[in-house]
Amino acid sequence: MERRAGSVESIRRAKRRRNERRHLLDAAFVAHGAGELEVGCECGDERCGDVVRIALDAYAAARSDPRYFVVCPGHEDTGDTVIARGARFAFVRAGETGDVRD
Repeated sequence: MERRAGSVESIRRAKRRRNERRHLLDAAFVAHGAGELEVGCECGDERCGDVVRIALDAYAAARSDPRYFVVCPGHEDTGDTVIARGARFAFVRAGETGDVRD
């Protein structure tokens, strides 16, 4: 199914904001040395509600660039570049087809 680039980036940004709000509440948990987080998949499919378990250091790396998004394996969009892949996640750089700023 072909999706417009602008809507994909908008969906991804909204999912990222949801993840970041959720983890503000988990800050104490993270500060106590939790090794992994559960975050919502940040793919461009607005119907996706899948959860990704990811190591804290990998999540921090995914936040190092506003074009990077954490997705479930197989949820990469056309034009994405896979930056890293784990057994339960991939993090991708969004394609250059739209504006992807926080």
